[in-house]
Amino acid sequence: TIDCVLEHSNKASSLHSRYLVLLRLYTMFPLRMTLGESRLRHALQEASYDYHRPWLEWRCPLDGQVSEMLCNITTSPHQRLCQSTIDIAKHHPLILIRQLSLLKKRLIEDGSGVDSENKSLIKRGRIQGRQFEGDTIARVGSRDVKVSIILWGYSFSEPVWTSVLDVLMSLPAEVAFTCGWKAGLNEVLEVYLKLLYTHIKILHMESNIERICEKFTILLSSFASCKSNDFQDWASEKVFGWGTIGNLIERCGIGHLLAANEVSQQKPLDGNKS
Repeated sequence: TIDCVLEHSNKASSLHSRYLVLLRLYTMFPLRMTLGESRLRHALQEASYDYHRPWLEWRCPLDGQVSEMLCNITTSPHQRLCQSTIDIAKHHPLILIRQLSLLKKRLIEDGSGVDSENKSLIKRGRIQGRQFEGDTIARVGSRDVKVSIILWGYSFSEPVWTSVLDVLMSLPAEVAFTCGWKAGLNEVLEVYLKLLYTHIKILHMESNIERICEKFTILLSSFASCKSNDFQDWASEKVFGWGTIGNLIERCGIGHLLAANEVSQQKPLDGNKS
């Protein structure tokens, strides 16, 4: 039984082995295990964090269903679908974070305006950004022509990006910023920062991303509160061609998160949870 597996062991190696057995069983039979007991949740989180690479390769009977839901939510999100996905994030967060790489891929596709087959996405309902300076004049042969420069992130579907944030915000913080981080949540957040930067600093169209920025700020605030040291480490990481994460956060107008986090770290006996 689960209780037998969770019995105390003096040997750390034995305890880790038992946690790994539980994670294997949960991955194979996710609907047959009741996650109401905190000891079981802790064991699964510890094992998925320590063995995240092989665990993400294991097969789970819910993978197909969850990936289909996420594909649909990043194509044409609607209230019932979003709520069903949020329910999975709340009740089976470890199953959902196995699909974070898929979420990243789908968001990048939405920001590019084309799908995986290089077909243009439906324009209806999409926000279309334009360069602040307007069209560029290019010389072609003996005549001048107007050229519209369109980069990644100029066009996007707001319901897709806000719905994904709703799902991510529904993940328990102790899962999202530990196991989820190992599974690729940091890369998903980087995609959001690039979208915000594009519309705030390149297009100067902050109104395009107000709702996204609001939800994204709440998610980052949760990260800074739950894992302040990890948040600071992440802010110092570099993104190729974009500078550091911290610089992106500052330029997106949410640098107060960094300042608040630094202050909290300087407080004595503040009980930092990292």
